[in-house]
Amino acid sequence: MQKSRLLYWAYIYGATLPSFTKTYLEKVNAAYDFFSITGLRLTKSGVVRGKDKFFRGLQAKGIELKKVFPLLTPDSILHANGLLKSRTAQERVISSLLQLVEKYDLPGLQVDFEGLPISLAPAFEQFLQDLKLALNQKGKRLSMAMFPQIEFPESLAALHTFRSYREAVDEVVLMAYDYSQKKEGPVTSVAWSEENIQFLLHHLSPGQIYLGIPLYGYAYPRRKKGKIRVVSQKYAEKLRQKNVLHRHDSGCMLLETTTSTIYYPDAILLRRLLGLAHKYSLQGIAFWRLGFEARYLYPELRKERVY
Repeated sequence: MQKSRLLYWAYIYGATLPSFTKTYLEKVNAAYDFFSITGLRLTKSGVVRGKDKFFRGLQAKGIELKKVFPLLTPDSILHANGLLKSRTAQERVISSLLQLVEKYDLPGLQVDFEGLPISLAPAFEQFLQDLKLALNQKGKRLSMAMFPQIEFPESLAALHTFRSYREAVDEVVLMAYDYSQKKEGPVTSVAWSEENIQFLLHHLSPGQIYLGIPLYGYAYPRRKKGKIRVVSQKYAEKLRQKNVLHRHDSGCMLLETTTSTIYYPDAILLRRLLGLAHKYSLQGIAFWRLGFEARYLYPELRKERVY
Protein backbone atom coordinates (compact mmCIF):
# COMPACT_ATOMS: atom_id res chain seq x y z
CA MET A 1 0.00 0.00 0.00
CA GLN A 2 1.42 3.34 -1.05
CA LYS A 3 2.02 5.90 1.71
CA SER A 4 0.13 9.19 1.58
CA ARG A 5 2.16 12.31 0.85
CA LEU A 6 2.58 14.32 4.03
CA LEU A 7 2.64 18.10 3.95
CA TYR A 8 5.57 19.69 5.78
CA TRP A 9 5.02 22.69 8.03
CA ALA A 10 7.78 24.57 9.85
CA TYR A 11 7.73 27.22 12.55
CA ILE A 12 10.06 30.19 12.47
CA TYR A 13 10.69 32.32 15.53
CA GLY A 14 10.53 35.74 13.92
CA ALA A 15 13.45 37.22 15.87
CA THR A 16 15.79 34.59 14.37
CA LEU A 17 14.82 35.24 10.74
CA PRO A 18 17.44 37.98 10.11
CA SER A 19 20.20 35.52 11.06
CA PHE A 20 19.20 32.94 8.43
CA THR A 21 21.48 32.90 5.41
CA LYS A 22 20.30 32.99 1.82
CA THR A 23 21.55 29.44 1.26
CA TYR A 24 19.72 28.13 4.32
CA LEU A 25 16.48 29.87 3.36
CA GLU A 26 16.66 28.45 -0.16
CA LYS A 27 17.00 24.97 1.35
CA VAL A 28 14.08 25.32 3.73
CA ASN A 29 11.91 27.07 1.15
CA ALA A 30 12.32 24.02 -1.07
CA ALA A 31 11.71 21.58 1.79
CA TYR A 32 8.50 22.92 3.35
CA ASP A 33 4.96 23.47 2.12
CA PHE A 34 4.03 26.00 4.81
CA PHE A 35 5.65 28.26 7.37
CA SER A 36 4.15 29.71 10.53
CA ILE A 37 6.13 32.71 11.70
CA THR A 38 5.88 34.63 14.97
CA GLY A 39 5.70 38.41 15.08
CA LEU A 40 2.06 39.49 14.86
CA ARG A 41 0.54 40.42 18.22
CA LEU A 42 -3.08 41.21 19.04
CA THR A 43 -3.99 43.90 21.57
CA LYS A 44 -7.01 44.21 23.85
CA SER A 45 -8.37 47.00 21.64
CA GLY A 46 -8.20 44.87 18.49
CA VAL A 47 -5.01 46.31 16.97
CA VAL A 48 -2.60 44.01 15.10
CA ARG A 49 0.88 45.02 16.22
CA GLY A 50 4.11 44.40 14.33
CA LYS A 51 2.60 43.88 10.87
CA ASP A 52 4.75 46.36 8.94
CA LYS A 53 8.02 44.97 10.36
CA PHE A 54 6.73 41.42 9.95
CA PHE A 55 6.01 41.65 6.22
CA ARG A 56 9.08 43.75 5.45
CA GLY A 57 11.19 41.05 7.08
CA LEU A 58 9.58 38.25 5.06
CA GLN A 59 9.96 40.10 1.79
CA ALA A 60 13.59 41.01 2.55
CA LYS A 61 14.40 37.33 3.06
CA GLY A 62 12.50 36.12 0.01
CA ILE A 63 9.95 34.03 1.94
CA GLU A 64 7.11 32.98 -0.35
CA LEU A 65 4.01 34.59 1.14
CA LYS A 66 1.77 31.97 -0.47
CA LYS A 67 3.28 29.54 2.05
CA VAL A 68 2.95 31.73 5.16
CA PHE A 69 0.45 31.34 7.98
CA PRO A 70 1.32 34.21 10.33
CA LEU A 71 1.27 33.05 13.96
CA LEU A 72 -1.11 35.28 15.92
CA THR A 73 -0.45 35.67 19.63
CA PRO A 74 -1.88 38.11 22.18
CA ASP A 75 0.41 40.93 23.24
CA SER A 76 0.10 39.61 26.81
CA ILE A 77 -2.36 37.71 28.97
CA LEU A 78 -3.87 41.07 29.93
CA HIS A 79 -4.42 41.93 26.27
CA ALA A 80 -5.87 38.47 25.53
CA ASN A 81 -8.30 38.88 28.41
CA GLY A 82 -9.42 42.29 27.15
CA LEU A 83 -9.77 41.13 23.54
CA LEU A 84 -11.85 38.07 24.39
CA LYS A 85 -14.19 40.12 26.57
CA SER A 86 -14.87 42.81 23.95
CA ARG A 87 -16.97 42.09 20.86
CA THR A 88 -15.99 45.49 19.45
CA ALA A 89 -12.28 44.67 19.73
CA GLN A 90 -12.82 41.25 18.16
CA GLU A 91 -14.70 42.73 15.22
CA ARG A 92 -11.92 45.28 14.74
CA VAL A 93 -9.14 42.69 14.80
CA ILE A 94 -10.98 40.30 12.46
CA SER A 95 -11.46 43.14 9.97
CA SER A 96 -7.75 44.03 10.16
CA LEU A 97 -6.70 40.40 9.72
CA LEU A 98 -8.93 39.98 6.66
CA GLN A 99 -7.26 43.01 5.10
CA LEU A 100 -3.84 41.44 5.72
CA VAL A 101 -4.64 38.05 4.20
CA GLU A 102 -6.11 39.72 1.13
CA LYS A 103 -3.33 42.32 0.72
CA TYR A 104 -0.57 39.71 0.86
CA ASP A 105 -2.59 36.80 -0.58
CA LEU A 106 -1.85 34.57 2.39
CA PRO A 107 -3.34 31.05 2.54
CA GLY A 108 -4.61 31.68 6.06
CA LEU A 109 -3.71 32.41 9.67
CA GLN A 110 -2.69 30.42 12.71
CA VAL A 111 -3.78 31.31 16.23
CA ASP A 112 -1.66 30.49 19.28
CA PHE A 113 -3.26 31.57 22.57
CA GLU A 114 -1.70 30.00 25.67
CA GLY A 115 -1.70 30.38 29.43
CA LEU A 116 -5.08 32.08 29.74
CA PRO A 117 -7.62 31.43 32.52
CA ILE A 118 -9.83 28.42 31.79
CA SER A 119 -12.85 30.66 32.24
CA LEU A 120 -11.99 32.30 28.89
CA ALA A 121 -12.29 29.03 26.93
CA PRO A 122 -15.89 29.66 25.71
CA ALA A 123 -15.03 33.20 24.59
CA PHE A 124 -11.89 31.94 22.85
CA GLU A 125 -13.87 29.28 20.99
CA GLN A 126 -16.44 31.85 19.88
CA PHE A 127 -13.68 34.18 18.67
CA LEU A 128 -12.20 31.35 16.62
CA GLN A 129 -15.58 30.51 15.11
CA ASP A 130 -16.10 34.13 14.04
CA LEU A 131 -12.58 34.41 12.61
CA LYS A 132 -12.89 31.08 10.79
CA LEU A 133 -16.20 32.09 9.22
CA ALA A 134 -14.77 35.40 8.01
CA LEU A 135 -11.65 33.73 6.57
CA ASN A 136 -13.58 30.92 4.90
CA GLN A 137 -15.77 33.48 3.12
CA LYS A 138 -12.57 34.78 1.52
CA GLY A 139 -11.33 31.27 0.65
CA LYS A 140 -8.74 31.31 3.48
CA ARG A 141 -8.08 28.83 6.30
CA LEU A 142 -7.80 29.11 10.07
CA SER A 143 -5.25 26.94 11.83
CA MET A 144 -4.61 26.64 15.55
CA ALA A 145 -1.60 25.53 17.57
CA MET A 146 -3.27 23.09 19.97
CA PHE A 147 -2.17 21.66 23.29
CA PRO A 148 -2.46 17.91 23.77
CA GLN A 149 -5.64 16.94 25.60
CA ILE A 150 -4.32 13.75 27.19
CA GLU A 151 -1.65 13.67 29.92
CA PHE A 152 -1.00 17.39 29.77
CA PRO A 153 -1.49 20.05 32.47
CA GLU A 154 -5.19 20.90 32.62
CA SER A 155 -4.34 24.53 33.32
CA LEU A 156 -3.01 24.71 29.75
CA ALA A 157 -5.01 22.07 27.87
CA ALA A 158 -8.46 23.23 29.02
CA LEU A 159 -8.30 26.45 26.99
CA HIS A 160 -8.18 24.25 23.89
CA THR A 161 -11.07 21.96 24.89
CA PHE A 162 -13.94 22.97 22.61
CA ARG A 163 -17.59 22.08 22.19
CA SER A 164 -17.05 21.76 18.43
CA TYR A 165 -13.56 21.62 16.96
CA ARG A 166 -14.90 21.57 13.41
CA GLU A 167 -16.73 24.87 13.87
CA ALA A 168 -13.76 26.55 15.56
CA VAL A 169 -10.91 25.72 13.16
CA ASP A 170 -10.12 24.35 9.72
CA GLU A 171 -7.04 22.50 10.95
CA VAL A 172 -4.78 22.14 13.96
CA VAL A 173 -1.13 21.54 14.72
CA LEU A 174 -1.08 19.11 17.63
CA MET A 175 1.81 20.38 19.75
CA ALA A 176 3.01 16.93 20.81
CA TYR A 177 5.93 18.24 22.83
CA ASP A 178 6.78 19.44 26.32
CA TYR A 179 5.49 16.12 27.65
CA SER A 180 8.01 16.62 30.43
CA GLN A 181 9.50 19.98 31.21
CA LYS A 182 9.71 20.98 34.86
CA LYS A 183 10.26 17.36 35.95
CA GLU A 184 12.99 15.30 34.35
CA GLY A 185 11.70 13.29 31.41
CA PRO A 186 11.29 13.11 27.63
CA VAL A 187 10.19 16.11 25.57
CA THR A 188 7.80 13.86 23.63
CA SER A 189 6.69 10.25 23.48
CA VAL A 190 5.55 8.07 20.59
CA ALA A 191 2.80 6.39 22.65
CA TRP A 192 1.61 9.72 24.08
CA SER A 193 1.57 11.35 20.64
CA GLU A 194 -0.50 8.45 19.32
CA GLU A 195 -3.03 8.72 22.16
CA ASN A 196 -3.53 12.40 21.41
CA ILE A 197 -3.91 11.75 17.69
CA GLN A 198 -6.57 9.18 18.47
CA PHE A 199 -8.39 11.69 20.69
CA LEU A 200 -8.41 14.33 17.95
CA LEU A 201 -9.73 11.88 15.36
CA HIS A 202 -12.98 11.76 17.34
CA HIS A 203 -13.39 15.47 16.58
CA LEU A 204 -11.56 16.20 13.31
CA SER A 205 -10.76 14.36 10.10
CA PRO A 206 -7.18 13.15 9.50
CA GLY A 207 -6.81 15.82 6.82
CA GLN A 208 -7.30 18.53 9.44
CA ILE A 209 -4.44 17.42 11.68
CA TYR A 210 -0.70 18.12 11.57
CA LEU A 211 1.48 16.29 14.08
CA GLY A 212 3.75 18.79 15.82
CA ILE A 213 7.29 17.43 16.31
CA PRO A 214 9.98 19.07 18.48
CA LEU A 215 13.46 19.81 17.16
CA TYR A 216 14.68 20.34 20.70
CA GLY A 217 14.88 18.67 24.08
CA TYR A 218 15.68 19.58 27.67
CA ALA A 219 18.89 19.32 29.64
CA TYR A 220 18.28 18.53 33.31
CA PRO A 221 21.18 19.54 35.60
CA ARG A 222 22.74 17.09 38.01
CA ARG A 223 23.17 19.88 40.56
CA LYS A 224 20.04 20.52 42.63
CA LYS A 225 20.12 24.27 42.05
CA GLY A 226 21.00 24.06 38.36
CA LYS A 227 18.63 25.37 35.71
CA ILE A 228 16.76 23.30 33.13
CA ARG A 229 17.88 24.33 29.65
CA VAL A 230 16.43 23.98 26.17
CA VAL A 231 18.85 22.06 23.94
CA SER A 232 18.50 22.06 20.16
CA GLN A 233 18.61 18.80 18.25
CA LYS A 234 21.63 20.18 16.42
CA TYR A 235 23.57 20.80 19.64
CA ALA A 236 22.57 17.48 21.20
CA GLU A 237 23.92 15.64 18.16
CA LYS A 238 27.30 17.26 18.70
CA LEU A 239 27.34 16.06 22.31
CA ARG A 240 26.42 12.45 21.55
CA GLN A 241 29.84 11.65 20.13
CA LYS A 242 31.54 11.91 23.53
CA ASN A 243 28.82 10.91 26.01
CA VAL A 244 26.74 7.97 27.17
CA LEU A 245 23.59 7.24 25.16
CA HIS A 246 20.41 5.28 25.91
CA ARG A 247 17.13 4.83 24.04
CA HIS A 248 14.38 5.92 26.42
CA ASP A 249 11.02 4.09 26.48
CA SER A 250 9.39 7.23 25.07
CA GLY A 251 11.45 6.90 21.89
CA CYS A 252 13.63 9.89 22.75
CA MET A 253 17.40 9.64 22.90
CA LEU A 254 18.72 9.99 26.45
CA LEU A 255 22.18 11.50 26.63
CA GLU A 256 24.18 11.64 29.86
CA THR A 257 26.95 14.20 30.24
CA THR A 258 29.03 15.01 33.29
CA THR A 259 26.74 17.94 34.13
CA SER A 260 23.28 17.01 32.85
CA THR A 261 20.83 14.46 31.47
CA ILE A 262 19.40 15.36 28.09
CA TYR A 263 16.29 13.95 26.38
CA TYR A 264 15.96 14.89 22.73
CA PRO A 265 14.42 13.71 19.42
CA ASP A 266 16.96 12.04 17.11
CA ALA A 267 16.62 10.58 13.61
CA ILE A 268 15.15 7.28 14.83
CA LEU A 269 12.43 9.02 16.82
CA LEU A 270 11.72 11.28 13.84
CA ARG A 271 11.09 8.21 11.66
CA ARG A 272 8.72 6.75 14.26
CA LEU A 273 6.72 9.98 14.47
CA LEU A 274 6.58 10.21 10.68
CA GLY A 275 5.28 6.65 10.80
CA LEU A 276 2.43 7.75 13.09
CA ALA A 277 1.45 10.52 10.68
CA HIS A 278 1.29 7.95 7.87
CA LYS A 279 -0.52 5.35 10.00
CA TYR A 280 -3.39 7.74 10.66
CA SER A 281 -3.26 9.45 7.22
CA LEU A 282 -2.72 12.86 8.78
CA GLN A 283 -2.42 15.98 6.67
CA GLY A 284 1.20 16.43 7.64
CA ILE A 285 3.84 17.18 10.24
CA ALA A 286 4.98 20.46 11.76
CA PHE A 287 8.38 21.22 13.31
CA TRP A 288 9.11 23.63 16.15
CA ARG A 289 11.39 25.26 15.13
CA LEU A 290 13.77 26.12 12.29
CA GLY A 291 17.35 26.70 13.41
CA PHE A 292 17.18 23.82 15.91
CA GLU A 293 17.41 20.99 13.40
CA ALA A 294 20.33 18.59 12.87
CA ARG A 295 21.76 18.03 9.38
CA TYR A 296 20.05 14.68 8.93
CA LEU A 297 16.55 16.20 9.00
CA TYR A 298 16.44 17.17 5.33
CA PRO A 299 17.72 13.86 3.91
CA GLU A 300 15.06 12.16 6.06
CA LEU A 301 12.34 14.43 4.69
CA ARG A 302 13.49 13.92 1.11
CA LYS A 303 13.37 10.13 1.56
CA GLU A 304 9.77 10.45 2.70
CA ARG A 305 8.84 12.09 -0.59
CA VAL A 306 10.43 9.46 -2.83
CA TYR A 307 7.93 6.62 -3.14
